[in-house]
Amino acid sequence: WAGIADAADEKFPFGINPERAMLFYTNETTRRLYREHLEKLAMRRNTVTGLLYRDDPNIFGWELMNEAQAVTSRWDERRAWIAEMSAYLKSLDPNHVITPGEWGYRTAAERREWLRDHLLPNIDYCDVHHYPNPDRDVAVDSLDDLRDFIDNRVAAAVSIKKPLVFGEFGMGPEGFKGYSQAQWYRAFFESNVSAGAARGRARAARCRRRTKRSCAGSDPS
Repeated sequence: WAGIADAADEKFPFGINPERAMLFYTNETTRRLYREHLEKLAMRRNTVTGLLYRDDPNIFGWELMNEAQAVTSRWDERRAWIAEMSAYLKSLDPNHVITPGEWGYRTAAERREWLRDHLLPNIDYCDVHHYPNPDRDVAVDSLDDLRDFIDNRVAAAVSIKKPLVFGEFGMGPEGFKGYSQAQWYRAFFESNVSAGAARGRARAARCRRRTKRSCAGSDPS
């Protein structure tokens, strides 16, 4: 990113130096470029409908970042960025909902910060991503674990009176822990319906090439 020269570092997992990457949230040049990026998106004209994106009902909403991370104990830096960018985007487009784009939480401390981020006034809904394999930071090793995982995240969203979308979920064709891919997806969709979260719709978008996973997304209906 402009203003940040050394966040990419292959010595770290996923090729990112997390301490340097945190500058994304505070670097003045990077923040300015991101605001310009938001303006270009919101003000782009749909070549099919002729509507500006900010006025287009075909767009559900905006995710500020995909799986925004923060170094432990530096959550305030991310929250300040979310507050700034969600307010700016809402000023450009008051017609669509906004979510931060955090993948979720693993610990009680992360849950507390996830709730605080989603309580921001210009954040309209909560978002969670999960892949039971290989996301081993949260142990979801059975269909019952997955149901408990979904119930827990729904309860968190209900506690702050905001809707929840499971924006990403995926399971490879090989299945996991003795359950087939179909069993995992069935449990995911049925648990969403039962818990009252946004129901899932299978798709093949946003799969990460390094893991060769199939993916599912969720849209409210």
